[in-house]
Amino acid sequence: METIFNIIKSDFDSLWKIKMRGTTMEVVTPIATTSDKFVSVFITKRGDSYVVTDGGWISEGKYDSDLPLLNDIYARVFDYYKSEYGINELAANNYIYYFKKTTDKAMVSSLVFDLATFTSSVISASFINYQEKKELDNSKRFQSRANAFIKEIVPRDIPVKHNAWALEKYKSLRFHALIPYKNRLTLVSYVTGSNNDYFRNSLAMANMRFEVVEKDGFNGIVAHKVLLIDDTVKSYTSPEMTPIIGIITNNAKRINLPWSERDRIKKAVGFE
Repeated sequence: METIFNIIKSDFDSLWKIKMRGTTMEVVTPIATTSDKFVSVFITKRGDSYVVTDGGWISEGKYDSDLPLLNDIYARVFDYYKSEYGINELAANNYIYYFKKTTDKAMVSSLVFDLATFTSSVISASFINYQEKKELDNSKRFQSRANAFIKEIVPRDIPVKHNAWALEKYKSLRFHALIPYKNRLTLVSYVTGSNNDYFRNSLAMANMRFEVVEKDGFNGIVAHKVLLIDDTVKSYTSPEMTPIIGIITNNAKRINLPWSERDRIKKAVGFE
């Protein structure tokens, strides 16, 4: 049995790799995701602290996954792992960095394990189908197009956050895009759906997020609230949905735009 143990230990030890990136050490761990990627973490010394981060790789999509953080079920799973492993986050350079830090060198290996396990867990959980395939494909398609459009119109020096919360008080209240501009925020929610039920739910969730902002006192830090509605799907012109869309979009406090009129956002939020 001792021989087997030594073989296992040798095999696992050989999977650890280190790459130096300037003053930052990349540690390639033997912890993998279900997308067949080994998890990397990055260690940097800043002052008296050792900072262990994911390098922004989760946000950047390095593990071949876009986290479905606006899905309520997945968001609860994500928040559970984030809390369980004591993970912090920071937005910078258009990415979100997940990290832990310590002043005790002896604790660095524990932080590496925590961050690598957190990364593996949230990435692997993101591949579970929380929606029907048709709806999942539709949602990903529109979100990808809308994210690309937001990136195109926002000045490069402004760090856009996607699938992010505006205030720590409401971590479960996430918006498709958060745009900081002149010390205030522009909040953007997307609405789409492959059928009336999904479209109605998407519209209701977007409306709920904005209502919380409008009623809970942090409306003062918000410059604009933008509802970007997918008018390429059949539900947009459905007789059942038309009156509901009319009621929710008839709100002067928000910028309500169908996808076909998306270029109006630039002027509305002051980027022109």
